[in-house]
Parts: sequence; C-alpha cells; structure tokens
Amino acid sequence: MHDDLQERRDSALRKIGRNVVNFQRLEVALKSLIPTINMAGTLNDLALAPARRARELRKKSLGEVASAFHAEVLGPPASTSPTTSPDLAYLTVELRLESDSLDVQERKRALMALVRERNRLVHSQLSEFNLDSVEDCERLSALLDEQNPRICAYLEFLALLRSSQMAAALELKAFVDSDEFLELLGRSDDGG
Repeated sequence: MHDDLQERRDSALRKIGRNVVNFQRLEVALKSLIPTINMAGTLNDLALAPARRARELRKKSLGEVASAFHAEVLGPPASTSPTTSPDLAYLTVELRLESDSLDVQERKRALMALVRERNRLVHSQLSEFNLDSVEDCERLSALLDEQNPRICAYLEFLALLRSSQMAAALELKAFVDSDEFLELLGRSDDGG
C-alpha cells in the first residue's frame, strides 16, 4: 500500500506543478500581450509606451491583468483623439475581438473562472487534500486533470491573438515601407 500511496502522491504533486506553471504561463502571456495591443500617440510615444505599460503590469495580480485584458481587448473600443499638435504624426494601433457579445462574454467568463480557480488552488484548496490519503491524492489529481485543458485552451487563444498581432504588425511595416505609403504621406503634406 505504501508504494501505491507514494506513486499517487508523486502524481498529484507533478500535476500541481504542471497546473501552477500553466497558470503562470497564462499570467506571463497576458502581461506580454497587453502592452502592445492598443497604443496611440506620436511615434516617440509609441516607442516608449510598451515598456512603460509592461512596468505598470509587472506587479499586478492575475486578476488585475485579466481585467485589463477584458477592458483592452474584449471591451468596447476606447475613443482616442490626438492630444498633440496637428503637425506631428499620430498613430493608433488597436487589436480587438470582433465577435458576437455571447462569445466575448464567454471569453471573459472563462478567464475570470481561471483566475478564481488559480487563486483557490494556490491559497486554499491544496490544504483541503490529505496527501497521505490515496483517495485524496486521486481526487486532487482528477481535479487538476479537469482544470488543465481549460488553462491550455486559453493559452492557445492568447497565442492565436499574439500571432494575429504579429502578422498585422508585419503588414503595417510592409505598408509603411512601401511607395504607396510615401505617396499618401506626400499627399497629406500637400493638403490633399
């Protein structure tokens, strides 16, 4: 019986580690995505904004970061207007999900559920299980096995957003480097 308990305990501990690491990956993914998702300002502002926003997010909790993600990606678009001189180039870059409100609400609900589950797991739930009990180790393992695919699904969703963002950035760069952009820029300088 002792070997069986040790095997179950080791399995449960590995699964705790796996889920905690995946929750941390979720937090890191959000913290790396948010600073570059929605930006507006002059070219100088845009060069400094991601680093400034990343510093703001560095010490935020997963719940605070999830709320920021909701507001900036899943919420209604913010109205931005240039607060600089009309002589300076002002650029707005925004990534928002455009889908029916049920899908957006489901994404918000899923992320907030993961935040609550992570907090409960780390702060209280683990103490509810006796790791000297085969039955508790099995129950804990089952709970963790049920939870992990939902964490991974949200990680995949964030990876898809990141890849879409990167593709859009490459397209924008190609356009800015094109003759068409220079022609448009020249027309705006002429007042036309």
